[in-house]
Amino acid sequence: MNGQVDARAPAPYRGFATAIVSLVVVSAIVVAGCDDTVLRPNGPATRLAFTVQPVNVSANHPMTPAIEVLVQDDAGNPAQDFVGRVTVSIGDNAAGGILSGTTTQTLFHGIGTFSDLTIDRVGSGYTLVAVAPRLNTATSAAFNVACNTNCWTARAPMPTPLTASASAAVDGILYAIGGLTSAGGSTATVEAYDPRTNTWSRRAPLSIPRFSLAVGVVNGILYAVGGAESGVAATGIVEAYDPITNTWTTKASMPTSRFGLGIGVANGRLYAIGGTDKNGLDTTVVEAYDPSTDTWSTQAPLPVARTSFGTAVADGVIYIIGGDVQGSPVGAMEAYDPASNTWTTRAPMPTPRSGLGAATVDGFIYAVGGSLNGVRSTVEVYDPMRNTWATRAPLPTARVLLSVDVLDGILYAVGGSSAGAPFPGTNEAYLP
Repeated sequence: MNGQVDARAPAPYRGFATAIVSLVVVSAIVVAGCDDTVLRPNGPATRLAFTVQPVNVSANHPMTPAIEVLVQDDAGNPAQDFVGRVTVSIGDNAAGGILSGTTTQTLFHGIGTFSDLTIDRVGSGYTLVAVAPRLNTATSAAFNVACNTNCWTARAPMPTPLTASASAAVDGILYAIGGLTSAGGSTATVEAYDPRTNTWSRRAPLSIPRFSLAVGVVNGILYAVGGAESGVAATGIVEAYDPITNTWTTKASMPTSRFGLGIGVANGRLYAIGGTDKNGLDTTVVEAYDPSTDTWSTQAPLPVARTSFGTAVADGVIYIIGGDVQGSPVGAMEAYDPASNTWTTRAPMPTPRSGLGAATVDGFIYAVGGSLNGVRSTVEVYDPMRNTWATRAPLPTARVLLSVDVLDGILYAVGGSSAGAPFPGTNEAYLP
């Protein structure tokens, strides 16, 4: 009919026929238009795009929701038939973070889904970059990485960078005492860190410069024990510091002069354990100091002589972790019970190390940094109840001969030596 009404149709039906023809023609146009929209194929795959961006990222925790990357054509339409794999990496990375997890995924209907990506360092302005063969790359929106748990943050560095110093916390203040300076000699310097203001201040110095000493706190008084005055000249000197008066007082010397020793405090007494004596020999000696009487007594010796180990106390038991035995780093761990004056062997630290730091947070013992064929950033945590070890987020700045202590449930790793900078003065805080 070609849109024309048959003039031979009876007059009563001519208007009806015209309406039918018009409807058919219009319907054909609409259907043709719909078919054209539905059936028109997308263009070839040319590029990638982030369809789920990284937001609210916490260091060392999987990014949620899962990151998604989509294959598109030039018009931004999905290219679901594209077959291949897509890889993501860090683009902008001012904080020096490391991306972990499954960073390459097979595309499914043109989409790559990344559900276990983590970044280890706190920082701002991170981006991710997605790449795939034959496609233009995509860059995510900028995002920040915050500290939630199991992460480190940089804090104000030490005014005087030190290594082989000792530290202790009293009334919310962290004290860094003695050590070696970048000038190469021992120092009497004492500096105090206030985490509330993130500032350091100078305090009254020790009477005698020394390094590789040990420190313990009893009833708010800080005791600096032993160390080396210069070279390997071990000393047994003991000085007590009163933070209220900012003064030092000399106490009864430790019977066995030592450096590289550990101090554990239990039942109001300080236990000076192991180290290297004035003859340069590692020792098993354990001596206890009673501040109430200013006297020393001999206790059960270490099972194996060692030096430069980590020391921590949990539930009244003193733990000796790693260190050097005959010049070699070890992972051995031994526990001393002052109540029974006995030693027991515990599960060894997975990564043998010497020159590490150790401290206890909420009943768990953290072994931080140290040296094993070079400076290490390793952090491992020990559960005394289960006698087991686990790995935690590594130090951002690998260090040896650092000081480790705890304030308000946060662990601070202060000073030490690193591979790139022998005296960086670094201060980093770990939130378990």
